[in-house]
Amino acid sequence: MSADTAPQGHSRQVFLLALAAFGICLPMILFDQDPGKDTSTFYSPMIRAFSRGDWAHAFWPNITPLFICLGGIFAWLGAAPYTAAKITSALFFAAGVWPTYHVHRRVFGARTAWTAAVLYVLCARLIRYGGAGLLDSGKTFLFMLTVSVLFTFWESRSWRSALLLGLCGAGLCLIRGDGVLFFAVAAAIALLRETLAGVSRVGDLRSWRFPRRCLSALLLALALLAPWLTYEWVQVGLPVLDMRQVVRANQVTAILGLRLPVSAGRLPHQPDANLAIKRIPGEPPPEQRFRNWDTSVPKRVVSEILKGLVPFYLLLAIPVIIVRLRRRHWTRQETVLLAAVATHTVLLLAALAVAWIEKRYVIAAAPLLMGWAALGWLQIADWLRTQRPPYGARVATTVAVVFALVMIWDGLSRARRPLMSHRASEIDASAACAEWLRTAGARLLAPEDAASASTAYMYHNGCRLRVVTLEPSIALFADADLVNPRSLRGYYDLSTFLEFCALQRVHFVVWDKALGAICPDLADPAAFPAALFAPVNTGASSPRLQVFAYRPGVVGLEGI
Repeated sequence: MSADTAPQGHSRQVFLLALAAFGICLPMILFDQDPGKDTSTFYSPMIRAFSRGDWAHAFWPNITPLFICLGGIFAWLGAAPYTAAKITSALFFAAGVWPTYHVHRRVFGARTAWTAAVLYVLCARLIRYGGAGLLDSGKTFLFMLTVSVLFTFWESRSWRSALLLGLCGAGLCLIRGDGVLFFAVAAAIALLRETLAGVSRVGDLRSWRFPRRCLSALLLALALLAPWLTYEWVQVGLPVLDMRQVVRANQVTAILGLRLPVSAGRLPHQPDANLAIKRIPGEPPPEQRFRNWDTSVPKRVVSEILKGLVPFYLLLAIPVIIVRLRRRHWTRQETVLLAAVATHTVLLLAALAVAWIEKRYVIAAAPLLMGWAALGWLQIADWLRTQRPPYGARVATTVAVVFALVMIWDGLSRARRPLMSHRASEIDASAACAEWLRTAGARLLAPEDAASASTAYMYHNGCRLRVVTLEPSIALFADADLVNPRSLRGYYDLSTFLEFCALQRVHFVVWDKALGAICPDLADPAAFPAALFAPVNTGASSPRLQVFAYRPGVVGLEGI
């Protein structure tokens, strides 16, 4: 990280750093068999459907298609669906090295940019998302690439940078629906730049230029988005990027007494929506309350934003920002970077209507802070080197190596889970449960039993076997369709749960403590009515999970 090791040729070193980033994610790709909720529920099953050519279940209006298509290619080549998702997210994480380096080289110079790129690769939170099979590393890469290309267009206003901006914008929209907000801001800035490039006075309309390059870039982006917008129009009745945009738009149009015609699409509404009114009133069970901070929205939002911007790097960046402002070393490009962080955060809060925010949604803007964090790190390293030479240089090197090892160790927490005795037993029990459902359980279905169709608000993956569980990875590895009782968004009694099972035509229910938390009548697995549910011996020796066959949906229960 010293000036001596900073690259002068750049390209080869940045490529090797990107390879190192992918290599850091390899342990998670190879050993992590404990997928999170989103990739178990949506991304991995959709990737599996894509690899099988099952287009009806490979796409769903609530999930944009870019990640699914790329992951589906790896699954088609032979990777397991969850592994394909992890490979895709790791490649996006590795690719993020290039825009991170180029943005900061433009603002701070090569030495600081190289250090910023190294800090990006060592960021534990980015490593975790890179190996988790989630969309966030893809959004981070495309957001940083959009910022990098916008910098280039601002200076050159070339056709190449304009068309690249359109390509990046389309990718940003197709990786997550909220990407359209950030692309809209970038496109507006580019349009203003091209239109007013030769204007000495804004009021002089004769000196304005027709923005041919930017309009061409917008047309390119629209052409790339057209297939997905058409799909959404057919499915939900509006040319949006995902269904959440319909919800937000309806919140706005409701003020005017209008409602968008989402019902004009092909997808039906939630069949169990009427059950939501039956949920138990009052406070949620203690198991479902936030444990670490107050439940007030402002405190939670601030906490998640700070975590998403990586607290350790903030501790390096904020003092540097303050010192540079006080010493008048601040540059116009730094203002742009800081404004990009603020704009990303504000637009994210607007898109989510501050109803819920998670740190992984904020992480896309974190690499923009790496330049100031790099300056802070370089200041610390230079100070250490000046202490009692040559021992100071050795101390600086030792601190850098220890920092790198600690960050990588922290980032690989998912890969270490199988090494933890308590977590390993839980993973083994879930795997045994999934294996029984995939083999013996699937043979108990009636031949005429058909798969469920997706609704506007619940994804069904096209598998005939339907399983109620609050651990979605079980359904994923069982090659089953997940029926998530959380879709009711409440806490309910046994009669409502039974109605839910009948409506969703389930086959098996996997009991654990989490199910008892949202349905207090099922806190004890013995509370399942024997007339409707038959206990199943799956071979898993864990009291944490118990499987029950739902008698109306399963035939041939004798002997299980």
